[in-house]
Amino acid sequence: MTRDVDVPASGNVARSGRLHPIVFVGLCLLVVAVMLATKGRRHVDLPALLQLHSDPWAKLGAQWSFLYGSPLNPLIGYALGIKSVAAIRAFYTDLAIGAWMIVPLVYYIRNPIQGRTALYLYCLTPISFVLISWLGKSDSLLLASYAIVFFSRRPAIYALGICLSVLAHKEQGLIIVALHLLLQRKYNVMMITAAATGVVAGLIMHTWYQHYLPIVPATRMDFFLSTNARAIKLNSVEIPIEAFSVFGAFWLPLWRHAIAISGVRRYKLLIACVVAVFLPFATYDYTRVAAMLALPVYFHVIEFWVVDENASAAEACGLKAGMLAPLLLIAFMAAMNCQADGFLNKCDCYLHD
Repeated sequence: MTRDVDVPASGNVARSGRLHPIVFVGLCLLVVAVMLATKGRRHVDLPALLQLHSDPWAKLGAQWSFLYGSPLNPLIGYALGIKSVAAIRAFYTDLAIGAWMIVPLVYYIRNPIQGRTALYLYCLTPISFVLISWLGKSDSLLLASYAIVFFSRRPAIYALGICLSVLAHKEQGLIIVALHLLLQRKYNVMMITAAATGVVAGLIMHTWYQHYLPIVPATRMDFFLSTNARAIKLNSVEIPIEAFSVFGAFWLPLWRHAIAISGVRRYKLLIACVVAVFLPFATYDYTRVAAMLALPVYFHVIEFWVVDENASAAEACGLKAGMLAPLLLIAFMAAMNCQADGFLNKCDCYLHD
């Protein structure tokens, strides 16, 4: 699939500060280790996952039926024979780490300098916090699937990534694909055809999976309609913190990016940000949903600063990799404090009211 921007020639990229591959991978793992050390792992939905990994069409209780909307998790778990609590915990932990490392590693393979800058920018997002705080959810697979969509150059791989995104989480996957297409700078028939093919294939496979379920599952829309008023009321108590937690310290490069672009592109970026910030207000796990819906924004902004012809503009705006390093502390503080306790308190109020 044709990318929006061109990768600069190697002669145009500074070679100073190039990190050895082992050092770079170690740096990525260090970031993950710091997050795990400061926040720890939090596994969710374990009772239901035990059933679904043993039988993807197992009959779940009504409180778990919404998990039928993410068939990719149980299908992979069943295929790999991951059926014990220890195996499930290890699988989703490793999956989260692997999915998180895709973005910096892809940029590093392209060019080590790009990889370092992408890593610093990537660390400013709340993605690492989200992945380790909701282990067992479809977030890691959704992130990996969207990475396939974003970085793919072949229509077939592009369509496959979209199909997997829909299977990972139908509602979020469709919104992410829509925002991804919205943020594109150029459109062509091949891209639109591949996107439509991926969406249709994903919906067909999703329908096929649900056709053989023992019960008619409650959709996430049903849950949304039954709880959105309460969720909005709870979220409205901490609107500034909620909005900040979507991008965390990533607001800085995002704001610089919005200034650097103009015209239709700026309006499209604004629409994507509004969707990511405000649509999740009707959900209980605001930060998780918002971070997933913001994936197209994260990816496109990072791509803008580290790859395209505006690399020199990034330096002029103070977005050099070396200058971003101090912001990592801010990112970790935001990830640790924004939403974590609030989410647990809201769930406690919901369960015990």
